[in-house]
Amino acid sequence: MNPHLCAYLRKGTLTQWYNKYTKNYRDALAHRIPPYVPPATLNDEQQRRFEYLEQEIRRLVGKGDFERSEVRRDEQESLGRSNPLFVHSFSEEAIPVYLHPQLIADFMTVEELLKTAIANFYCESQNEE
Repeated sequence: MNPHLCAYLRKGTLTQWYNKYTKNYRDALAHRIPPYVPPATLNDEQQRRFEYLEQEIRRLVGKGDFERSEVRRDEQESLGRSNPLFVHSFSEEAIPVYLHPQLIADFMTVEELLKTAIANFYCESQNEE
């Protein structure tokens, strides 16, 4: 194998990216956890309002008042803010990851890896000539 490619593949930042991030999150998603990003993050006040609305919706549905229950459901869905984070476990000291910047960084890393591999790839037989 090309020594430049070997050195690149053993580079600390690439190895660290693979060991601490890529393998950890890939294994979790591939083998244990279906990918899911919560639709919103609620603060304490919003959480209390969400729970109140949930009780109200159940009460209204129990009375057959579906129109008003839908209004409450709409309010409930409007609570919170977008959640751009992902974490694969709360019990394994996993580090939350911001999805958009991480996707961009991963794409750029893979692109660099492919370009380096292509630029440094050669067959052993060609090298001997």
